[in-house]
Amino acid sequence: MKRLIWLLPVLAGCAHHSIQLGWVDDAALAYDPAEYPDDAAVVLHRSDHQLMVIADDNYSQSGRHEVVALQTEAAFALAEVKIAFWAKNRLVTMKARMKRPNSAWEELDPKAQLSDLTGTGARDVNAKFFRFPRIEVGTLLEYYWVIESDGLSWGDDQQTVGQYPVRRYLFELEASKQMVNTVTTYNTALPIKSEVLPNKNNRLTLEIHDIPRRPVEDYAPDWTFSEPRWAWRTLAFDWGSQSSKAHHTWDELLNYRGGVLFGLEGELFEEFVAPTLPACGDLTCKVAAARAWVAKNARNMPDGDGLTCRKMTEVLEAKRANTQERAVLLRRLLSDAGLDARLAFATRHWSAQVDPQFPTLARFNDMLVFLPAQPGLEKDTWLDPTCDSCAAGALPSELRGLEVLLFNATRLGIKGVEVKSEWRSTVDAASAQTNLVRIAHRAQLDAAGTLTDTMARTAQGPSAQWEEMSVGNQTHQDFLKEARKEAGRSSALARVVEVSPQTCVVAAGTCESGRKVELPAYSTAESETRLLVPLNALTDAYGNRLTKSKAQRVSDVYLRHEEAFEEVFELDVQPGFALENVPQTVKVKTGLVETSVKVEATAKGARVTRTLKRDIGGVTLAEYDEVQSAFRAFQDARHLVLSFVKK
Repeated sequence: MKRLIWLLPVLAGCAHHSIQLGWVDDAALAYDPAEYPDDAAVVLHRSDHQLMVIADDNYSQSGRHEVVALQTEAAFALAEVKIAFWAKNRLVTMKARMKRPNSAWEELDPKAQLSDLTGTGARDVNAKFFRFPRIEVGTLLEYYWVIESDGLSWGDDQQTVGQYPVRRYLFELEASKQMVNTVTTYNTALPIKSEVLPNKNNRLTLEIHDIPRRPVEDYAPDWTFSEPRWAWRTLAFDWGSQSSKAHHTWDELLNYRGGVLFGLEGELFEEFVAPTLPACGDLTCKVAAARAWVAKNARNMPDGDGLTCRKMTEVLEAKRANTQERAVLLRRLLSDAGLDARLAFATRHWSAQVDPQFPTLARFNDMLVFLPAQPGLEKDTWLDPTCDSCAAGALPSELRGLEVLLFNATRLGIKGVEVKSEWRSTVDAASAQTNLVRIAHRAQLDAAGTLTDTMARTAQGPSAQWEEMSVGNQTHQDFLKEARKEAGRSSALARVVEVSPQTCVVAAGTCESGRKVELPAYSTAESETRLLVPLNALTDAYGNRLTKSKAQRVSDVYLRHEEAFEEVFELDVQPGFALENVPQTVKVKTGLVETSVKVEATAKGARVTRTLKRDIGGVTLAEYDEVQSAFRAFQDARHLVLSFVKK
C-alpha cells in the first residue's frame, strides 16, 4: 500500500533523475536446468526498484525487471505480459526481448504492444500488453518497465517469489538525501546494504539468491510467514522550511487515513445523507437497527478488495460494499445514533504475517467495529460488519483471539484531527455460530441397478453469507453445470434430473440448495441373491485435501476457521434384501480434526452417516500424519461397498 507525500516546489533547475535498467549479461543467466527437474519455469533474475526524488516537481518511480527460462510448455502462459498502473501515473519505460534455444536475442518491436489507456479517473487502472511470439521450451524471456507518479511514496511491502524458483532477487530503494527511509526484512538474515551515491542520494539494497518456489499445499500458512520478503517506509523528510515525520508510530501512520475513515477528512462522506433509523430507546436496539440497515442497503461484495474504500454515495448506489466500506458505514451510523464507535484493522488467523513493530497497513485484510463499554452498554462489544448473522459481540473463529489495531479519530481544533491507536486482543469476543454444512441424501436403487439420489444441502453460520455472495450472479444454467460436474465424480453415466438453485437467508446465516440425479448401472448383482452397492454417491468433500505424504509436505498444517461437515445417506434397495456384515464404525480424533463414519442397517436398506469437525489452530509437520488420517478416514467412506443379501 502506498501513500503520497506532497511538497511544494522549492528549487528549480534539477535534472529529471530516473531508474536506469538494462539487459542482464548472458553470463549472469547461465544455469543448469537439471537442478530444477520439477519446475515449469525458473526466474533467473528478478528485481524491484523504487525511486523518490525531491525536485521541482516531486515524483516517485517504481520498476520491475525479470528474466524467465521456460522449461516446459506448462509455463508458456508467461509469454503473455500485462503491466497495470493507475491512470494518473505514467509508463516511462518498457522493453522486452527473447532468446530461443540456439538463437540470438531478439528485441520485441514496441509497435507490437497493445494498450488500454481509456481510464482517466483517480481510481481507474490502465494497462500495457504484449506477447512473446513463437516461444518454445528453453526460451528465455526478459522484460523491464518503469512507472512514474507525482508526489513521494510513504512505503511499500512486496513479495519476492511466486510459483517458480528465483535464482537471483534484488531490491533497490533510492531516495533524495532530504528523506529518511527504513527497510526491514522477514524470513531472511541477509543484510541490507546502505550507501550514498555520487548524486548524494541514499540507496538501500537487498540481494537474495536461490529462493525455492512457493509450495502449493492444503492448509498451509500464508506465504508471508515463510518466504524472504521486505518492507520499507518513509520516516521523515526535511526540505527547506518544510519537514515532516511519518510512520514512526502507528498513530502517525493513521493520522490521515484514520481521519478519512471517520469522515473527518477527505471525501468519503461527501453528499452522504444519513438515513433515518427506527426510533430506539436503548443502545442494543440502536446497534441492531444500524446493522440491519447496512445489511439491506450495502450487501457484501464478492471478491472485493477488502481494504479500499469508495465514497459512501457510490457504495449505496451500487448496494454492495467490501469489508472496509461496510465497517466505515456502520461506524458512522452508530456514531450518528450517539454511540462511541471505533474501527480496528485486523488480519485473519494465519492469512498474513503482521509486524507490530513496523507500521504499515499492507498486511491487514479485515476491519472490525468496536464499541467500548459506555452508558447503556455494560461491556466492550466487537462487531463483524460482514457477518449479518453474528450476534453483537460475537466474531467468527478466524477473527477471535487476534491482536488487532484499534483506533479512534477525533476533531482537534477547527480543522485538525487526532488519531489514537492501540493493539487490542479480540479474545474477549463471543463465539459466532460454527460453520456447518449438512447434506442429506434420499437414494433409491431399482431392480435395474439405477440409483436415483435426491440430495439437499444446507449451509449454516458465517460461511453461508460468503456462499450467498459467490452465487449472487449465477444463473440456473450455472447451477446445472455445477451439479453435473459434481455428479460426474460419482459416475460418468450420471444424469442430472433437476436442480434447486441455492437460496439464502443472510440474516439467519443459512443457504439451501439441492439436486436430483440418476446413476445407471450403479449396483452390481451377483446372481439373484446378492447386491453390491458402492458409496461413491457420497459427495467428494475434502477429496483432494492433504493428499501429499509427510515426506512430500513442506509446511506445517494450519486450519484457519472452525467448520463441521455432516452427511447422511439414506439408501433404499430392492425389497427382500438386507445389509450383510455391517462395516465397523470408524472414529479418528486428533487435536484439530475429528472424523466418524457409521453404517447402519435399516428396514429398507442402509444409512451411512459421516462427520468431520475442524477446529482452528495449527500443528507441526511432525503431527501431519495424524491430521491426514482424519481427513483420509472421512474420504475413504466413498470407497466402501455395501453388500446386501436376499432374505
